[in-house]
Amino acid sequence: VMENDQPRAIVSFSAPVKYGYALEHQGNNHYVLQSLHLPNRITLTGTPSAGEPPMRTVITYDANPVLRVKIQQEQGLRDTLYEFHHVTVAMNDAVEATIASILGHFDGKTGPNGKPEGKYTLAVAGLVPHGGNAPAYNLSADIDYSAEPPAGPQGTVAAGEQMQINRFELKSDLFSIHAAGTVVTAGDDPLPYGNVTLNIDNVPQFLASSLVPADMRPSVSDALQKITGAPAAAQAGAQIPMKRDKNGTFYIGNSTFEALAASALANMLQPATSLPPPEALKPTPVPERKAATPPARGL
Repeated sequence: VMENDQPRAIVSFSAPVKYGYALEHQGNNHYVLQSLHLPNRITLTGTPSAGEPPMRTVITYDANPVLRVKIQQEQGLRDTLYEFHHVTVAMNDAVEATIASILGHFDGKTGPNGKPEGKYTLAVAGLVPHGGNAPAYNLSADIDYSAEPPAGPQGTVAAGEQMQINRFELKSDLFSIHAAGTVVTAGDDPLPYGNVTLNIDNVPQFLASSLVPADMRPSVSDALQKITGAPAAAQAGAQIPMKRDKNGTFYIGNSTFEALAASALANMLQPATSLPPPEALKPTPVPERKAATPPARGL
């Protein structure tokens, strides 16, 4: 893998990768079937930096995972499916996460107006981060997709895409996170825009979870208070509306993204212990000592 003509990583497989291609006929419909056959072990090795060994990531899973695309060209149908089981991710021989199963599906087609559209679903079961030291998480998503191709003379009207998030949910036995809303991208705006509402059930358990590193918990707690206007530890649940108009400012709850980023940076730069007041830093006069007097203690 190269970036700006510089090597960034090496991707290696435990066996050759195989590509399958076939044609299928069902009545008057013609289908193209494409599949990718991966070995059950992938290794990513980063380039070494000065004085440090390269980062090595190994991903393993059950044999014969499913990666398949079925295309019906006459009607613009595209059915994409992938499925993995018993996934393990290790970095430098230390297990970082295990996943019981991953199932993703995209059902695409050309809509009545000639524009691409489709539905994407994802189900991740039994996600355990950090080698099994945390509760398992389940992730699910249901997203509708539509595209706006370039229009006008020579594509003068910018292309765009819209994602309607019907459900995005991350759950454990202790807390859950839900999101829903609309996200739009356009060629004449460098950032996505739209409205998304995020709900966190059981905020204290979320803050104490493995999803929030211990050294980041004060910053996340402070950000939640700025967003919702209430102390994070006192909230059983939090609702976080996120909004950005086209070419506009990104708002998260009661604050802007820029303000939250500045606050988080200030919290990270703040020393672990506060300095004493300036008057406490003035040198204390040392009393004159006599030869017969033992040195004063505690100076």
